[in-house]
Amino acid sequence: MSADLSGSSTETSPCKESRRRLLQATNHSYAINHASSVQELMSLVGLEIYLKNFEEAHVDFVDLVSMKRSDLKRLGLRKNEDCDRILNALNQL
Repeated sequence: MSADLSGSSTETSPCKESRRRLLQATNHSYAINHASSVQELMSLVGLEIYLKNFEEAHVDFVDLVSMKRSDLKRLGLRKNEDCDRILNALNQL
């Protein structure tokens, strides 16, 4: 399944670079300290089954931390519980 997130996965704007720098500078959060990639975060929350969805959509960690439930649903996450697990981990940032 390939998902188009309206350019968010291929965005090279200053906004994305700013988010990337902020994430690198914010090294005190649990998710950053324990997951530095989409793969690591998916493993941390036990949702490795969705990793292919993120890879096919070219979603990197910076994209992931700015996602909302609707973005996750577009990527193919069907269960609200799965979205909640990801969003809860990301809210710790």
